[in-house]
Amino acid sequence: MKSTQWDSSWPQFVNSKTRQTLLDFWAQRFGVPPAVFSPFDIAASSRVTYLIRKSPHLAGLSSLCITRAGLPFTRNAGRHLKPVTEAVQLFGPYARRNVLSMRLEDIVKLCREEELQLRLDIDSGFVFLEENGYFWGCALFLEPDRLICRLPKNIKKELIKLHSKA
Repeated sequence: MKSTQWDSSWPQFVNSKTRQTLLDFWAQRFGVPPAVFSPFDIAASSRVTYLIRKSPHLAGLSSLCITRAGLPFTRNAGRHLKPVTEAVQLFGPYARRNVLSMRLEDIVKLCREEELQLRLDIDSGFVFLEENGYFWGCALFLEPDRLICRLPKNIKKELIKLHSKA
């Protein structure tokens, strides 16, 4: 992408090394092929990276004053990267590793209790929560048997509310 004088409010496009680090994380941890992200540029703010669909018209927007651009992709969580819920929901179907298929009732239980004791044959770290082909977001699996809910509060609240009516 050509160098464009962006307003200081714009997240900065990442360099090729940072891009490769992010794509390697998704490929190594979740098995998502890097080619899935080829239609996107990646921009970063202080803690979040964003996917922005590549477009020749993007430079024309550089004078806009914005704070977020594109789809939230990953968040810096301390020393680790955490996939953002929106990205998990969109790109989860491409994942081939560290996907935890659960019944909706078990996801709701995880939301209520915040943590479950489960013996899993999954590597320690973030896992995608999948139910019947739908990807809800992430949980954190800590060996040997702790699964910690990392779904956003609004999703947890709605899941609990909807399931209590059933």
